[in-house]
Amino acid sequence: MKVPEAQPFLRFIAPIIIKLNNVVQNLTITGLHHIPHDGPAIVIANHTVHADSLILGEAIIKSGRAPHFVAGSDFFAVPGVAFILRGVNAIKVTRGTSAAKDSLDGIRDILDAGGIVLLFPEGGLTHDPQLWPMRGKTGLARLMATHPDVPIIPCAHWGNERLLNPWNYAIDWKHMGRHTRTHVVFGPALNLSVSEDPDYAELTAVTGKIIDHLEHMLVPLRQANPLDFTVQQRERRWDCRLDGDPMNDDYELNRALRQARKNRRRRRWRKITAR
Repeated sequence: MKVPEAQPFLRFIAPIIIKLNNVVQNLTITGLHHIPHDGPAIVIANHTVHADSLILGEAIIKSGRAPHFVAGSDFFAVPGVAFILRGVNAIKVTRGTSAAKDSLDGIRDILDAGGIVLLFPEGGLTHDPQLWPMRGKTGLARLMATHPDVPIIPCAHWGNERLLNPWNYAIDWKHMGRHTRTHVVFGPALNLSVSEDPDYAELTAVTGKIIDHLEHMLVPLRQANPLDFTVQQRERRWDCRLDGDPMNDDYELNRALRQARKNRRRRRWRKITAR
């Protein structure tokens, strides 16, 4: 498949990723007509596993556009991942620091050049134990304030959570194949606006409405494909500042268990070699 308006590395790697996606899952994409054929645009989506960028990137490419990706600065420290991110000219965002606002300048440059950007308004993987969208970051609302005419295209997806465990990043080989259904749905552009000089309260309110919209789109997808997760929505959205971070807790627990298994194997090997 030809990748339009893309840099050479993306033209090279995109067909490989698309072939891989078609092998490991049954991907269904609807609503591509909502993505503008030209001009700047921002596609937003819920974020459950790191593989989300692969399936959403494929969907945007099938609409006739070449997406620009955004990644946290920590991913640029991983050698293999950093090579790919630099190859596709991914925009580096420094999360959780005072420099996060300045990181939006790279996204603004892409929009000014007429490009399309893929964003996750949660600012990273959801930490909600049931994988519902968590409390969002205000970065998207800040972009809406400086670029009010850029359409915001919402997208909900569900299904690839069975391929890559969102808690310990383990690949679930038994769910690999065309029997695993992943649905990607694009909706019409959001009808939201932000003032030119918004305060934090306005930014937070708009961000909440954006996450509400994504969650509303996600409900029917989860009802049709429960994947062992409840489809019951919570009374309020998960907020790591109030509810903690179960993802990190679970990750640390799994890392401790893996280390314990390694230690047991080493002790057994020492006993064998000591005989």
